[in-house]
Amino acid sequence: MFATSPQQTLSTHPSLSLDNTPMLTGQLSPSTTQDPSFANPVWLEVFEWLKKLPQNNPDGEQPIRNRDIYANFITAETQPRENLVMEAHKKYIDLHYCISGGERIEWSPTEGLVTQKEYDLEKDVALYTPPTTAASHVMTPGEFAVFFPDEAHTPKINDGTNKTVKKVVLKIKADLLN
Repeated sequence: MFATSPQQTLSTHPSLSLDNTPMLTGQLSPSTTQDPSFANPVWLEVFEWLKKLPQNNPDGEQPIRNRDIYANFITAETQPRENLVMEAHKKYIDLHYCISGGERIEWSPTEGLVTQKEYDLEKDVALYTPPTTAASHVMTPGEFAVFFPDEAHTPKINDGTNKTVKKVVLKIKADLLN
């Protein structure tokens, strides 16, 4: 569990790249995964699962711990920013892990965003119009980004290099970290 916001806890960790933004990103490496900020057993379980990840998983959902923690494998074409919307969740934390290819992901707090689609409790998602500017990070293989409830994010943005991204999004029930 984070004593302060994850951004404050990890901003000085040398193996994490925050791009001077509050977006939590890192590499799947011992210096990151053994950071005290990730001491909760849930994070340890998630990182151990990722370390054993085969490269050739088919797209679709895979349970890890029933619906408490599950994986969604995605292969997608990246798109121009203007074709995409931001999404945010309330029940789940998203951990996006890039397997191959790459993408740019943007982050913004939901406060002040224009809602395009109200929160859907069953799907655990609300959609927002992206702000004019947002924090941004280019994801490359081996990198992850974490989005907590009410943190809007736009995945699958073309990074100027990769036309596709193969990734896994781990959905972690937020109340597991309380």
